[in-house]
Amino acid sequence: MDAARPRSGSVPRDYKKITHILSDYRFVNIDQASELILQLRALDTKLESMRLEEQREFDFDFFLQYGPLPSTPRPASEAPELLILLRKFPTPVLIPRVFLDAYKAALHGRPFVNEWNISDFRMGRDPTCSSVLAILRLVDNLLHTSLKARFDALDATVAAFPFLNLPAELRLQVYSHLFPRDTPLALAAEPIVLPKQQPVKIHLDILRTNHQLHDEVTEHFYAKRTLYITFHRSNPNTSSLCREWAALYYETVATLPPRARAFFHNVIMHTPHMYSPYRKPPQRRYPEIETPENSLKEMFELLPNLSEIQFVRPRSVPMPAIGGTKVDDEMKKVITFVYESVPKNVKVCPIQG
Repeated sequence: MDAARPRSGSVPRDYKKITHILSDYRFVNIDQASELILQLRALDTKLESMRLEEQREFDFDFFLQYGPLPSTPRPASEAPELLILLRKFPTPVLIPRVFLDAYKAALHGRPFVNEWNISDFRMGRDPTCSSVLAILRLVDNLLHTSLKARFDALDATVAAFPFLNLPAELRLQVYSHLFPRDTPLALAAEPIVLPKQQPVKIHLDILRTNHQLHDEVTEHFYAKRTLYITFHRSNPNTSSLCREWAALYYETVATLPPRARAFFHNVIMHTPHMYSPYRKPPQRRYPEIETPENSLKEMFELLPNLSEIQFVRPRSVPMPAIGGTKVDDEMKKVITFVYESVPKNVKVCPIQG
């Protein structure tokens, strides 16, 4: 999805590489954390002293910029603890402004919107409203403020997102237009794009709307997909399965959220043979995941609702003088090996194709 989206001119080409190097850059020092504490406490006090009608007319942006900080702020005693609490939080100095974005949206009866911005390139992406609200209760407990409680009370009066008033059937129709057709989802496979073919654009901005839409879209996306696995040979001179490829498939499934794995019901397996093209396994993407002894068996166990496995014969098999009998025999050996790893409650379909 990112590859198909044009890069903004304000974002350097090496953005991902540089932000990885600067991933530990959060606060400059204790003084900056102390300024954040003063801002949050001043904002909490200001909200407590104002009625909702006054808040709608008040310029909170001006207040944050010129109001809460004294000319020579003293280090706050909670600053070291705040540094630890927000050590992995992106751009924590923007917490007051992002909170105000969500609060002002609720103040005017609108749901807040999660936006992806970059205010300071050294700190990476700005936090979203959802990420700020998720950690704000811990910040309130540390600073003895009530910002999260004030937002929750106000947000409870906001009308439900209008899209949610549509019948579930209509919402599913909308989701279906956001994704490509119900094609198999290949594990650890490089996308194949023909010379004149444009990659399919998948629009997933709807996932940032709210939790209910996120859950519905996630279920619709994964429940309509069939896992497609191509097994490869361990070397060019044998038809035995490559354990490195099996380990790669296992770790790919293991990195999926448990809720997403529960949506898969069907698996299609492309069986290899002596005359299939040999592919060397690529470098592992998640080396921190420990590879089990039987990767296939463990992979199937990660799919709790798996009900059917279908073996598919390659569409075009170059037949040398030896004929097709040996090819079929070797494919049966592969299927027998895989069958031993399949859970007993899963239906195994014969070779098709």
